[in-house]
Amino acid sequence: MKNLKKRLMTAFVAIPLLYITFYLGGFYFLLLVLGISILSSIEFFDFAKMHISKLRRGYILTICTLLILGAFQSPIYLKMFLTLFIIISVIFEFHTKDFSNCLLNLGLNLFSLLYFGWMLAHAILLRNISNNEAIVAYSTETQGLENPGFFFIALVVTCTFLNDTGGFSIGNKIGRIKLAPYISPGKTVEGTIGGFIFSLVGAVLTNMVFSCPIPHKWALLYGLVVSIAAIFGDLFESAIKRGAGVKDSGSILPGHGGILDRFDSLIFVFPCAYYITVIYYYFSGITLF
Repeated sequence: MKNLKKRLMTAFVAIPLLYITFYLGGFYFLLLVLGISILSSIEFFDFAKMHISKLRRGYILTICTLLILGAFQSPIYLKMFLTLFIIISVIFEFHTKDFSNCLLNLGLNLFSLLYFGWMLAHAILLRNISNNEAIVAYSTETQGLENPGFFFIALVVTCTFLNDTGGFSIGNKIGRIKLAPYISPGKTVEGTIGGFIFSLVGAVLTNMVFSCPIPHKWALLYGLVVSIAAIFGDLFESAIKRGAGVKDSGSILPGHGGILDRFDSLIFVFPCAYYITVIYYYFSGITLF
């Protein structure tokens, strides 16, 4: 009960601030995503059971930051930087005379590059679709949206949070069948179904709040895909923590644990949501690439 109160108090303060940042977009949203990336990376460095040198930590933080900044400028910069940093990550291993841990270190570089950089950069791409003139024209004339980027970010984050809420509350009340006991013993099939339902309802309601800019069948698709991505994102982070022998990635958020504990689902959700949005606009006659 005490932990639940902490979760609610943290949510009461943090959620309005998050949605204000979503609405403002631009530099404010960039700072939010950079903060999530940097703090999550630092938490990972601290709980991962391996020695990570200061040089490697600095390199990882730098390339993740540059990937997100690249996405902020243009999707093409994200693609260019991703290719460039993969090559640099390989070359980076040449600085040592001891190659006994070469594969482990290279895997660490590439994992961090993709997980804390490339995947989170899709949050920027999704929010910044409002910078696309064709989408702005279509959303204004057809969808009745002045700020499509804010709508899609609000939609997928709401679905993700409700998926977590539904999974937590339903799982605690009636959860019996374990979903993945060796990865996350607390997750149940019943809770997962509850999360699906909460996410689908959240998608439809969010769509209605914005005066239904997308058909409800598309809103339901978002709710479904977001829920699936959120579950896998959460399980993936649980597997990492289980391997490291820790319960929480940190303690910065009372009742929630660390930054990575709170945003692990969204790291998987943002790329999925962005590409669904690309497909949605493709069927509407607009190509983002």
